[in-house]
Amino acid sequence: MLLTIILIIASVVEALALYVVPSLLVGLFASWWWLFLILAFVPFIAFPFLYIINFGLFLGFAFILGLFINTKKEVEKPSAFARFLVSNVVKQINFLARVRVKKSGFDLIDHSKPYTIVYNHTSRFDPMLIMDKFSHDRIVCVTKPENKKIPIAGPFIHKAGYISVNRENTAEGTQAIEKAAEYIKDYNCSICIAPEGRRSLNNRLLPFRAGAFNVALLGKTPIVVMGFKNTYRIHANFPKKKTIVNMDVLDVLPYDRIKDMTTKQISDYIHRLYENYLGQ
Repeated sequence: MLLTIILIIASVVEALALYVVPSLLVGLFASWWWLFLILAFVPFIAFPFLYIINFGLFLGFAFILGLFINTKKEVEKPSAFARFLVSNVVKQINFLARVRVKKSGFDLIDHSKPYTIVYNHTSRFDPMLIMDKFSHDRIVCVTKPENKKIPIAGPFIHKAGYISVNRENTAEGTQAIEKAAEYIKDYNCSICIAPEGRRSLNNRLLPFRAGAFNVALLGKTPIVVMGFKNTYRIHANFPKKKTIVNMDVLDVLPYDRIKDMTTKQISDYIHRLYENYLGQ
């Protein structure tokens, strides 16, 4: 939100500058109706272009800043500044991609304590929407290694403590779960993870990797079951039309409820929730 405010203020100031200077020139050298046209339309036409230009300049600044981040060095403590940058950048991307979100069930979440948030995964926008709508919480995502190589964003994803895991490597997966649990206990972080392990390319729910739920068991957190609808449409709709996305909290499972369950039992229960939600 802060980045949005800064970009709006900068764009308004620049638009006003485009308003004042031409109006003075036209007032001196042309007829009154040209003055009226400039006063009426220049700021409004210029503002969206200036906003995009300013966002591009910010990304350029972030790129230069990211060059000083050593992505080969393991992160011990997640950086609040890096998390702030990542969440604010994805807010802009979601806005420019014309994504509009309908939320429900968010009042079920206790934001004062860490939690593990799981979600059905059909789009690259899924974790981006979580980073956007949960930007005030200290969230660390479990992600694939390739995401840390994304230009501009990659270094900050790394510095924010995001945990990369090769889904085909069981030992690496176990280490990632243990690190996530450490973040919960040591730094009061919440963890975001997709139990499917990868995106579904046909919008059908994939089998779960039950080990993902060990994050909640080891970290002793509740599980927030987040459901997404329509995120897979965002790429096809852009830029012609906006996409209405549903973000629904299907259930919040307290730790006391899951602590005596196996990961298979938790997985089966949550998988059924998603099947009912998606009508599959």
